[in-house]
Amino acid sequence: MSQYFPIPEVFGHPELGRCLYREEYDEVLEEFENLGFRYGWIQAPESQSHYQPDFARPDAFEYAQHL
Repeated sequence: MSQYFPIPEVFGHPELGRCLYREEYDEVLEEFENLGFRYGWIQAPESQSHYQPDFARPDAFEYAQHL
C-alpha cells in the first residue's frame, strides 16, 4: 500500500490525489495486528519512491525492479 503514487488524472481528487499519510499507514498496521494476521507483506512508507514504474519507458516495470 505504501507504493501508491497518484497519477496526473487524479491529482485534484481529495483522497486519490495524494500519497498515503503516515497516520493512515499506522492505522492499517494496527488493524492488521488486531485482526490476528501474523503473516503478510508490509512495505515501509519510505519504500514508496522505489516502486514507481516509469511508463515513458517500454520496459516500465523492469526499471522499477532494479532500483
